[in-house]
Amino acid sequence: MSKLVAPGSIPGEYMVATADVPALERILAMPEIQSAMPPGRELLWGADTVSSGAAPFRTLYMVESRPIITGEYLEDAKPNQDPIQGTIVEFRFNNEGGRRFRSETGKNVQNYMAIVLDDKVMGQPPVIIQAIGARGQITMTGRPLQAAQDLALVLRAGSLPVPLKVAEVRQIGAS
Repeated sequence: MSKLVAPGSIPGEYMVATADVPALERILAMPEIQSAMPPGRELLWGADTVSSGAAPFRTLYMVESRPIITGEYLEDAKPNQDPIQGTIVEFRFNNEGGRRFRSETGKNVQNYMAIVLDDKVMGQPPVIIQAIGARGQITMTGRPLQAAQDLALVLRAGSLPVPLKVAEVRQIGAS
């Protein structure tokens, strides 16, 4: 397994050559590998493919299994340009979400915070600089405004409730 995985640029990030992804997924599915995983942690693929030289890579992240907050508390997220900080995504939680987020980010200052949608890590996780309450921002140093727009869209998509509706009902006979 160690031949297929290389350390990434941040703690808990690993790089896997795109060609090696199926082999690594088979290894990670093995019961003995699953039982060796640290408790409360899981491996999630990054949403993007990264190029390092000529070879494409997929990112793999070791994240906590329990999210510190979910999108149900998010009220808004929008991209912005700041003259000093550059490209940012500003977000706002409701009151309960703000309390929860302040408590969790206060415990994790200087750690990385993965943003996960549909079991995929969306971009490289940002560092928590200070405890964040109901309003906060993600600084995307050196990234274009389009990347901030995409991240804001992902954050808002994670906050949408997904109702299930019956689209069709059919009776099927024995024949």
